Amino acid sequence: MIFLYFSLIFVFASLYFYWRQNNKAKLGGKISLAKAIWLFYTLYVWFFLLPYLYFYHPISPYTTIWVIFSLWMWIRGVIELFMMFVTKNWTPPLGISHDITCALLFIVTSIYCYKGLSDHFSWALLVFHLSLFLSVLLETYYAYGFYKIVGEKTKGDEAVWYAGEDNKDFKFLVKLTGFFNYPLFICLFFFIYSKMNQF
Repeated sequence: MIFLYFSLIFVFASLYFYWRQNNKAKLGGKISLAKAIWLFYTLYVWFFLLPYLYFYHPISPYTTIWVIFSLWMWIRGVIELFMMFVTKNWTPPLGISHDITCALLFIVTSIYCYKGLSDHFSWALLVFHLSLFLSVLLETYYAYGFYKIVGEKTKGDEAVWYAGEDNKDFKFLVKLTGFFNYPLFICLFFFIYSKMNQF
């Protein structure tokens, strides 16, 4: 039930955030539907699902790798929120650098735990594992593409953090995000469905 309750909380909170950001919020700018869905995926999977699996449904060494990645993301998340809302000096290169370390962390830990990963092989685990790595690569590219468009405008009281659909400069990035949301969610649903009796 914990899984269901928190999943629903994330869904409704994401819907509210999408509505608020496009109707009332000033800081951060408007957000496209594709970007809002992507944000839901990252927050739900990286910050909730991975720790949940580690503590409630451990599948060593998969969940060990995943929780290390999640912990590294949690550290980044706390720092990023502080820099966005308090000091207001967050810039994409900081996130890009962190994303690169996340990708390297995935590669190194997967190689190190290769035997354990092979011994506990299942298509659901492999597909989800690879989709997590893909999500980090996508995050890196999205941040790079966003930085090329907005530059240092992520700082200050007029900061822009999201890609709005009404801005033609974000058109390609929004379309790309929408396209890759499909395989990520397919992999996520495939994994959850395969483990549904455990949740």
